[in-house]
Amino acid sequence: MVSNRRPGASTVGSIRGGSRRPDIRKVRVKVHASEDVRYIMVGAAIEFADLEEKVREKFGVKRRFKIKVRDEDAPQSDMITMGDQDDLDMVMMSVKSAARKKREEIGKMEIWIQEV
Repeated sequence: MVSNRRPGASTVGSIRGGSRRPDIRKVRVKVHASEDVRYIMVGAAIEFADLEEKVREKFGVKRRFKIKVRDEDAPQSDMITMGDQDDLDMVMMSVKSAARKKREEIGKMEIWIQEV
């Protein structure tokens, strides 16, 4: 039998088996709301409105609320308000990057809910 593979070409899982970084499709979100802390699992491509709805369902929140995330780049770890899809996209980029560096298949994010 003759192979179509070029000599020296490697396939995933052969010579460099563990070097391929995983594709991050899921994110485990640790949600702090009042005295309660729970996890929700979301897709990495979640829309901002869908994230808000998942939080509402999980915690039974009826009022308006803000979503805050800790800024890991700031020395004092400022809390940043996530107000729209652009904010969520930037946070997700950081979450996916951190997961890839650790070679994890699931990203991790932590948010705080503040009712207004």
